[in-house]
Amino acid sequence: MGYVAQTLIPEDPAQALQITKEALRLGRETGMSYCGPVLLSMVARLSPNGPERAAALAEGEQLLAAGCVSHSYFDFYGNAIEAGLKERDWSSVRRYAGALEEYTECEPLPWTDMLIKRARLLADAGERGMSKQTRAGLEGVREECRQLSAGAALAAVEAALAVTS
Repeated sequence: MGYVAQTLIPEDPAQALQITKEALRLGRETGMSYCGPVLLSMVARLSPNGPERAAALAEGEQLLAAGCVSHSYFDFYGNAIEAGLKERDWSSVRRYAGALEEYTECEPLPWTDMLIKRARLLADAGERGMSKQTRAGLEGVREECRQLSAGAALAAVEAALAVTS
């Protein structure tokens, strides 16, 4: 259900949230260590409700701290970054980018390195405006997104560059 909900995000966020909450309900019945953090981060990403978003992220972080399968960390931090970008919560964007960087420190990956750079640069642009350095960084990330076929990640970069052109 999580994958189905993710594919609906751009088209129907309310339906994606409904599907995610149903998957979360099922996860609570069967065990949360496999997909719990992912589902909670998707609730945070999709919910228009600030307290619900914060509660979902806090619960997801608790699950990660207790230990989960590796994909949970990647997906949780990625969705948490997107939730922060959506809410223009630059400190949380930076915090989750840092957590993803710490998690992948021993084995960095091109995908996560790009997401971390992207998050920090978008937070810089949102918080302080577009400097020459931030623009150059985002242009580099735009190229990385293209090379990695990361269309969903590319959209926010393109939007930031377009606003400040």
